[in-house]
Amino acid sequence: MADGDALGAAINSGFGVATGIVLNVATLLALVVLLVTALAELRDRSIEAGFLGGPKGRWTRGYRRRRVAALLPVLESLGMDATAQRAIREASSQPKKPTKPIARPDLAFVNRASRWIRALDYPVYAYHGTRYYLDLMGAIDGRADHEQGIDQIFDAWLDKLHRESVVARPDVLLAPKDGNVLLCKQLAERMRLPLILCKGEKDKSRVIGPGGVVHETDFEGLRAFCDREVELRPGSESRPYRAIIVDDSCKNGGQLQSAANRFNQLSESAESGLALAFEPVETAVVLFRSLAGDVSDNGLASAGLTLHSLVAVGEPQLEALVKQKVSAKHMIQYKNDSSCAQSRSLFGDEVSYVSEPVKSPDQVSAGSPDDAS
Repeated sequence: MADGDALGAAINSGFGVATGIVLNVATLLALVVLLVTALAELRDRSIEAGFLGGPKGRWTRGYRRRRVAALLPVLESLGMDATAQRAIREASSQPKKPTKPIARPDLAFVNRASRWIRALDYPVYAYHGTRYYLDLMGAIDGRADHEQGIDQIFDAWLDKLHRESVVARPDVLLAPKDGNVLLCKQLAERMRLPLILCKGEKDKSRVIGPGGVVHETDFEGLRAFCDREVELRPGSESRPYRAIIVDDSCKNGGQLQSAANRFNQLSESAESGLALAFEPVETAVVLFRSLAGDVSDNGLASAGLTLHSLVAVGEPQLEALVKQKVSAKHMIQYKNDSSCAQSRSLFGDEVSYVSEPVKSPDQVSAGSPDDAS
């Protein structure tokens, strides 16, 4: 009996000790939580008073995010919509650093796009008879944080043409709907200009008038642009509005000339019903001209359209870009086309030093006497 009493006493004693330990640990954790909370509160009050963190410092940004997170439930209970909530979150985030000017958009473009050149399973797959394809959509979406955006490079190219009085600043951008709409939209937003999309000639949503007369619905966003301008500047007798065509690339320029021809036909028609007058569209600007297959300027010339291309690339140029980066002294090798005349002149490539011409893929694979020596 005595042994049983001793065992019970030992169990009760052990249970008491365990309970005491648990209580002590719980008390310690509570004290730690209180201490951390107090320190966090002290940190926030110090930030508010200006003792910690600069105006754009990491601590200040964190404090703002915490304040916004605490405010959001209150705003939701008051019926605040998602758009307003996003605006508040963006206001508390780190401001974007201003981008540096791009002095050589031509050089920036070829080196930026070089890793997006796709080697096709030739001859099973080919692009106009060539074995390489430049995936510019991939280059737009697959941008690293440190890389310049394709829209930034395009903007720098257009800005250069404007500053050198080659192309007058437009009031609106016109782009083929079958082209690179994503890039054109990004470019328009960067330039703070409206974007009008031109439907393709075979677009099933086109409204065809009698005798093939162009209808304004061929140009998505045109009516909204005209109505907005009339509302903002009622009764204005200013100069006619100016539009230029933009796209990422072209070859013979079929889509560009179609857009120019139809837009000019519409703007010159007395029956168009447009509230604004436009200058004839005579300028198209692209980042690159594809030299794959047969290339001709006849269509552009017949439309009275001047094409300004930053660079021109065919199979030899793409082959070279896959192998190594390009330096400024070799840029003229990527402008061997009439559409690059302004690009050659404005960036001084016509007097730059060129070590050797770009080789074709067959020359590269076969080698040459100079390579062997």
